[in-house]
Amino acid sequence: MATKKMMLTPKMANKMLLKNTKNRKMKKAYVTKLSNTILRGEWKHNHQPIIFDKDGKLADGQHRLAAIIKSGKSCACTVVTNASNSILSTLDVGIVRNNGDFLSINGEEHGALLASSAKMLYSYHENNMANVQGGVGALSPTQVTKVIEDNPDIRDSVEFAYNARKELRGIISPSVCATMHYILHAIDDALATKFFKDMQTGADLELGNPILALRNVLMRKSYRIPRHKFLLMFKAWNLVVQNKTIRYLNIKEGDKMPILQCPA
Repeated sequence: MATKKMMLTPKMANKMLLKNTKNRKMKKAYVTKLSNTILRGEWKHNHQPIIFDKDGKLADGQHRLAAIIKSGKSCACTVVTNASNSILSTLDVGIVRNNGDFLSINGEEHGALLASSAKMLYSYHENNMANVQGGVGALSPTQVTKVIEDNPDIRDSVEFAYNARKELRGIISPSVCATMHYILHAIDDALATKFFKDMQTGADLELGNPILALRNVLMRKSYRIPRHKFLLMFKAWNLVVQNKTIRYLNIKEGDKMPILQCPA
């Protein structure tokens, strides 16, 4: 077995990928994610090699090679050739570190919750919650760290959501809670505090109160995906700001994410 560090050009990566005859199915979304990582300048050379077996067939690295081709950029990689079958049988059996693991390793409290909240906050700022569910919109560790650096008070909102998770169980998830808590407190601290207090307890809310309508629709679980929950909460917030009443909150076909309003 031979190991060599190389600067792989897209042309070299394409030539190597032609030897990809016995690998798992290519995941296009993951290729896009890696390609975007390269284009943002976040690619780092690490210990994970591109591996070829004794027959010269590609055994590991197809997504990285495809990402280099897609990005059009050269990347430093370690390439292993003439690998034995005993080594190949150990590939991809470990647990992949996620962004929550990365944050926890770096000393952040509630790493998984902080990572998912940072992802949702990024989606709010960048595309109005279009990619709030994940998938191709998932962030790299570098992006998550940047979101937290730019919005350090998100940690306080994560702590609030963690402590309120039992009271809000069945209404909103901790990550939706933390993200919304941060967004609303940036608009009006006092009103946001009351909004979440009413969300938590539901105490003394009269019929027509937008937060009562919000609690009722969320507890019925008619809307399950995060984007719909945000849309309903945005609507409720704007009604509170406008001092308007409503008995039932819902989402109509074609509804777009409202612009959050500020109190006069």
